[in-house]
Amino acid sequence: MKAIIILCICLFGIISQVNSNASTGIIQKEKLGDYDVKKKVIMTPDAPKPIGPYNQAIQTNYLLYLSGQIGIDPKTGQLVSGDVRNQTQQVFRNIQAVLNAAGSDLTQVARCLVLLTDMEDFQAVNTIYASFFSSMENYPARTTFAVKTLPASAKVEIECTAFSKKE
Repeated sequence: MKAIIILCICLFGIISQVNSNASTGIIQKEKLGDYDVKKKVIMTPDAPKPIGPYNQAIQTNYLLYLSGQIGIDPKTGQLVSGDVRNQTQQVFRNIQAVLNAAGSDLTQVARCLVLLTDMEDFQAVNTIYASFFSSMENYPARTTFAVKTLPASAKVEIECTAFSKKE
């Protein structure tokens, strides 16, 4: 009798799991080993060297994960002027350099995270931000947060997720 109850509980659990997967349309792989994931570090001298234990970007297959960029000039290693507009322009030059090193460009950016130390700078950053994308159709998804401080006393930091045209 105990064995029958345990068998029924097990069967009910399996049927519930199959039904919940079928209703969401999710197909699950049985093993992580079924995935062929290639990981590559992206580094370029045309963007600032990381100021901590991270890389400029990581590529997995055709996806690029760019670390946050602040307005550091890669030639001098210093933050450009304290003006948020100048810093935002430098941030995008840095992002473009990392994207180019990975065989990508701004049209391939899918998502950005924008960090500001002062939400009063939101509109100024938006104006510069929009100027780097060729059209509204190329605007990536985006989230913006106000934070207390950023590295090197920067006023803006932007990180991106993009696609690469090469693996």
